[in-house]
Amino acid sequence: MSLATLKARLLYLALASALLLGIFAIFSHLFGSPQPLKKLTHNGETFFTTNPDFVRSLSRAGSSPAMPPVWVAAQKPEGVRRVVLLGGSTAAGLPMVDYHLGRIIEARWRARFPGERIEVINLSMGGADSATLREFARSAMKLEPDMIVVCAQGAVNSDNEADFRDIVRRALSANDKILFLLPPFVRAGKQNDENDLRSLQRTIASESGPAAAVVDADQWMHGQSAAIPSDALFLDDTHLNFAGRVALAELAVDGMAALWGIAPRDESPEAVAAWWQKFPQAESEARRDTFFTAFDDHDMWSLAMKLTTDPGRRAQLAEKVGELRRRAAIGWDTTDLVIAYERAQLQNPRDPLTHFTAGRLLGLRGEGERAEEAFQRGFALQPNNPEARLNYAAMQMTRGDTAAARASLENLEKYDPEAEGLLKMQAAVALREAELPHAAELLQTHLSRDPDDTESWLTLSEVQLKLGDSAASEASRRKGER
Repeated sequence: MSLATLKARLLYLALASALLLGIFAIFSHLFGSPQPLKKLTHNGETFFTTNPDFVRSLSRAGSSPAMPPVWVAAQKPEGVRRVVLLGGSTAAGLPMVDYHLGRIIEARWRARFPGERIEVINLSMGGADSATLREFARSAMKLEPDMIVVCAQGAVNSDNEADFRDIVRRALSANDKILFLLPPFVRAGKQNDENDLRSLQRTIASESGPAAAVVDADQWMHGQSAAIPSDALFLDDTHLNFAGRVALAELAVDGMAALWGIAPRDESPEAVAAWWQKFPQAESEARRDTFFTAFDDHDMWSLAMKLTTDPGRRAQLAEKVGELRRRAAIGWDTTDLVIAYERAQLQNPRDPLTHFTAGRLLGLRGEGERAEEAFQRGFALQPNNPEARLNYAAMQMTRGDTAAARASLENLEKYDPEAEGLLKMQAAVALREAELPHAAELLQTHLSRDPDDTESWLTLSEVQLKLGDSAASEASRRKGER
């Protein structure tokens, strides 16, 4: 074999190997690991949704991260600015994701700039690190956003800078704006590495030109205003209450409007004072426009109380929670709910969570027909909302309509076969229909995924006893009582 022939063969081999590697990379990208967003067709239209399989691929120690459900038309509406929100637990609204930051930003924008249409898509998730946000940012480019808002906190690592710079590069290359919204933090026990992360985001924004900006919520809430009596007004441990969420959303709206040249942002002492004087009205409007009733106020503070580790603070919150419970019971009847629901949907008619909240609360009050109408309005806007599907099924079971409950759960299964709570609710429907073997099978599958659900172990024990398997029933009972 001549030297020329040998070189030619080696060249062909190298080219073939490169081609195969390229094909493998494309195949892995398309069919390998799940991507953050997936496309689906519904009633003849194409939508993007967050991919539950991607979210679960990030699961640590068997616990799946949580994020607000997403349902976005693939075709961006004409005349609408799209905003993609990236962040962690603060942006995702934990522990009450129904009132996540993206939803409140959109409500406050519509209240302040009704002639400027926007759509806020929240791709935030509790515990998301910079690498995860980078993956969401990559997928977000499919949505043709006009702005990326990053609301991230946490520890600094060696990859943060590369990840954040990649997010900014993608945004700027698409002629998008990018806003770093630096969230507030509890003053005591502040970690230095989080300060470093905030500094890093400031540096990246300052180097990125006029299309990038920073809004420091912590400085605004605590460093620039004597009007704030204590951190407890806005924070409990690391979780924002509703007032804190509204304040953070207001600051995001300020920054967005300034970047788009709609309204300037002034940080003078006079502007700060005027901003805080108007804040009670902003919070009141946000409560109205997101249908945040006394019932959810009670639930939000109850969750804050459970997350609090300080005994003295827990006792204070217990008293507050008790008072909120009394207000909800005394001050909100069906008429109040209907009126509040109508006011909220007038301001934000395309907010599905307004309808789902109405369906849940009206259903609890026995207003089945009104609740049914509210749920169906919500499903028309966001058919893949897991919590709403489960709440709807529970309401229909209370009404004795197990067929409707089963249909709702089948719809949820179509979008996410592993949705949390799905199997448990399907088992409840099976029990109502006296389908004991099927109920036992569903409970066993559910418990294989969630072995710490003591209530389901005890339910399974009862079902197994009725099926005549006393040994299995005793074993399940012991697991439920441990």
